[in-house]
Amino acid sequence: MVVKTQDVRTPCYSDIYNIINNYTNTYYLYTLLFAKLYAENVINKAFHKHGVASFTGAWIETN
Repeated sequence: MVVKTQDVRTPCYSDIYNIINNYTNTYYLYTLLFAKLYAENVINKAFHKHGVASFTGAWIETN
């Protein structure tokens, strides 16, 4: 009977780089999402002040 031991290795630089890269991508994704929602909120408030209910929610497609 052969017992296989689990291969344990120390994390190398590429592993650390991938972890940091994934975290950074997630951070920027949420930053962009927040910026988009914030911009929509500011635009909607400005247009609501001038009598338009929702600007970003009412796009009109033209040919």
